[in-house]
Amino acid sequence: MKQKLLLSGSSILEVVIALVLISIVISISLGIVSSIGRTTPSFKNLQVQSALQSVLLKTEMEKGLDSSAVMISHIRIERNILNQGEESALREIKLIAYDENHIELGHLEKLLGNE
Repeated sequence: MKQKLLLSGSSILEVVIALVLISIVISISLGIVSSIGRTTPSFKNLQVQSALQSVLLKTEMEKGLDSSAVMISHIRIERNILNQGEESALREIKLIAYDENHIELGHLEKLLGNE
C-alpha cells in the first residue's frame, strides 16, 4: 500500500506579506544609510573650522610673523601674515584650509594689532 506524502505549501498571501516586510526593512535601512551620508559633510566642515580656529589661536599666542603651512590630520592650512603698512600697528592673518587634493575647504581672516 502506497502512502501519499503531502507537503504543505505557502499560500500566495503569506508570500506577499513576506515580500512587503522585506521591502519595508530594505527601505528603512537605505534611509538610515542616506541620512548618515548627508551628515558627513557637516562634520567635515565643523572639523575644518575647528582646525582653523586652533591655528589662529596658536598664531595669536606665538605672535609669529612667519607665513607657513600647518598640517592637522588630513587638512593642510596655509598661513599668510601680512603687515598693514610699515608704520601701521596692524597685521592681517589669513588662513586657508585645503584637503589632500588641494581643494579649498574653508578660510578664516582676522586683523590684529601689533603690541
